[in-house]
Formats: sequence, C-alpha cells, structure tokens
Amino acid sequence: MKTSEMIAMLEENPKLKFKRQRNGDIYELGENGFVSTVGRSGLSANMRIDDDWQLIREPVPVWEAIKALTEGKKTVECEYKPAYKAIYSNRMSDLAAIPIDNIKNGTWYIREGE
Repeated sequence: MKTSEMIAMLEENPKLKFKRQRNGDIYELGENGFVSTVGRSGLSANMRIDDDWQLIREPVPVWEAIKALTEGKKTVECEYKPAYKAIYSNRMSDLAAIPIDNIKNGTWYIREGE
C-alpha cells in the first residue's frame, strides 16, 4: 500500500503499526499525533508519498477473533500449521465451520480496514 492508504488506516485505527518496505523501519502514530519510527518521537519527515508499506499484524486471542466475527464487524484469519491460512467472515456458515484444531492451536488475526 502507498503512504496515503497507510495514513487513512491510521486515522481509522491509531494503534496500527506499519513497516516501510524500502528500509524496514517500523512506524506508528505517536502520542504527539505524529507518524514516527517506533521508539522515537516527532515527525518522520523522510516519508515519501510513493513509499510502499506493509501492515504489521498483531495476533489476538481466539475468543477476541470470534467476538469480532459474531459482532459482524470484521473478517478474521487463522494461521495453523505451515502454509495453512483460513479466512472467516461473519456468515453463520463460517462460524459453524471453524475446526477445533484451529481454535486450540491457531494464531488469530483480525483484519483491519474491512
């Protein structure tokens, strides 16, 4: 995603973190309201409008993911075993089809911006 998309996502959820692709720096919205490198304060003026960014996903407990599904607000992902990823939406058929192994052993993420 480009810088404008990253900024829009931060406006929606100020707790998100992003990795800048060209150098790997991690950015977040600081307490002062500036987008800055993690651990630093003040504006990071060296961002470019055409920079590419990757959202850093934070795992959540399975029950938080299921709660987000049942509230109908989000799509969630479960990563379990190498190269296995399941995506669930708030449709009842998706909720009923979550395997027990995914619930017990999966790493869960709530998709932001959806």
